[in-house]
Amino acid sequence: MENIWKRFPGVVALKGVTIDVKRGEILGLVGENGAGKSTLLKILFGVYKADEGRIVWKGREVEVKNPYHAMTLGISYVPQETLLSPNLSIAENIFLGFRLRKGFS
Repeated sequence: MENIWKRFPGVVALKGVTIDVKRGEILGLVGENGAGKSTLLKILFGVYKADEGRIVWKGREVEVKNPYHAMTLGISYVPQETLLSPNLSIAENIFLGFRLRKGFS
């Protein structure tokens, strides 16, 4: 993600954010409430559209149109809201979308 900007009425949520994650890396986003962490991930997952910037995924620039499109690209998102299944492990919650899409077992 390069130079990502997102504005909402009365607030600039993201100002030129750039994140580069290499294959095999695990990234943790840490910050205060309202810092833009969820907004950034929702842009990557196609929930929001960035006002400026670009997403490069697997070496090519992509415009993630919606969450379904993100999943077809191999992008997954586990929201911070309590939409998770309490009867599943963390890993099972993360890969729940893959099971629905690919028959992952």
